[in-house]
Formats: sequence, C-alpha cells, structure tokens
Amino acid sequence: MDFTTLKALVASYLHRDDLSDVLDSLIVIVEDTLNQAVTAQEMIQKTTLALSGDSIPLPLDFIRIESLSIAVNSGRRVLSSVSIDQLQETGSGALTAYAVVGLNLQFNTEVDPADPVDIDIYYLARPVSLITAPSSAMLTAYPLLYLAGLMAEANKYVEDSDQYQTWTLTLNEHIAKVNAVNSTRMYKLPRTK
Repeated sequence: MDFTTLKALVASYLHRDDLSDVLDSLIVIVEDTLNQAVTAQEMIQKTTLALSGDSIPLPLDFIRIESLSIAVNSGRRVLSSVSIDQLQETGSGALTAYAVVGLNLQFNTEVDPADPVDIDIYYLARPVSLITAPSSAMLTAYPLLYLAGLMAEANKYVEDSDQYQTWTLTLNEHIAKVNAVNSTRMYKLPRTK
C-alpha cells in the first residue's frame, strides 16, 4: 500500500472526496503518534560514527538508542547508557559509557582525535514521512496501523465522535499487536562479552 491508496481508502470509508489536503496534514499527526507509540524492527537503523573527542551528534532521524558498541581486541564492547551525572562519576579511562545530552552522545572519556574510535550505533529511527515519500517500510509492513490512525484522525476532523472512538480503539489494538510481535523478534545487536 502507498499513501495515495491509503488516502483514497479513507476518503471512500468516509464517503468524502474533499479531504485530500486535510489527509496530508492528518498523516503528520498519525506519524508522530506512531513514532512515540510503536517500536518495530523496520525502524531499527545502524550507523557507524567516528568518535574523536568526547561527544558526537546524534543521527537526524534518531528516536532512541537500541545498542551502542565499539571494537575491542577481537570482539565488541557494548557501552552502557547512563545519566549525565553517572557519566561524570565514571571519569576517564576505558570507554565504557555514554549519555544522550540534547542532540549529542556524550562519552565518559575523551578519545584522542589522532586515533578516533568507530562507534556502531543501532538506533530506533523516525520512518520516512509519507508527505515526502509515496510509501515507507512501516506502511508496507503495517498498513492497518496507518489506516486505523488516519481513520481516527479523519473522524475527529469531521466531528464524528463515535467513529473517532471506534478507530482510536482499533489503532490502540494495532499498536499493541505491532509492539507485541516486535518484542518477540530477536534483534541482531551486539551482545556484551
């Protein structure tokens, strides 16, 4: 399914063909809701960043860290996520911990810029917006999630409170199902040795 098909389906359910521009605005609300409520394998991204110093900027589509690791000897060391206060308490020495500070990752020790360390980050990423792309991996994997979300928002817009409540319950059921399915999947993330 793509966004055009989704909009046509919603317009058909509502018996309204005058909502195309409104649905473009409503999908933004739906996507924001889903980004906060859903954790799905399709949202996991991996990037490798070179650390030289004690901080690096987060990826622009970042929602939250799933795993962060560095190469050590013949394996990987998963770094611990700590609060900024705990990070300051760990002091310098081996690179073992990080904290999210604003739009940056702050580390417990400074790395020599002449010898940068590659940091592998698996993170939950904000999916591509349907406003800027015709489809996304999330829409393809979970079309009913998007349908329920857009139907709830569209019924709120046309002031049909009974249908809004029905579709909101349906949306919450689909969110719970997607999260349950994904909580049982095994992410292939680095493990602590």
